[in-house]
Amino acid sequence: MSEATPQTVAADLAQAQLDAYNARDIEGFLACYADDVKIYAYPDTLMCEGKEAMRSRYAGRFSDPNMYAYVAHRTTMGNTVLDHEYVRTTVPLGLAVLQVMAVYQIEGGKIAEVRFIYGPQEVGGQMPDGSGAPALALGELENR
Repeated sequence: MSEATPQTVAADLAQAQLDAYNARDIEGFLACYADDVKIYAYPDTLMCEGKEAMRSRYAGRFSDPNMYAYVAHRTTMGNTVLDHEYVRTTVPLGLAVLQVMAVYQIEGGKIAEVRFIYGPQEVGGQMPDGSGAPALALGELENR
């Protein structure tokens, strides 16, 4: 068994929060974050601070049956993880796919800070989920 390094701990934590996000497990998701976590829109626009503010911000997303995030590429260096993500969500015009770069900063075994760099959002866009499958239709995710 290999010894845990800051890099493996960071990557494991980023994956654990992604898995909880996709399972719509808000408690498991929040367990990955520090109590005083800060979430920014890149470079320094504070979107929320603290786990309870994060709970309020994400509660609506976790009720979206089409919510799903896919990591196209992950790079880890020390206690920092950079994910290139495709996020499927429901918007007023239908399903949308948003590209996001997420920079996770790990401290004390928890995610202490996240900076999101928002890319294009495409209504009806494609999810590059490894099989090239298109974004799912409304309600289809529950049947997976």
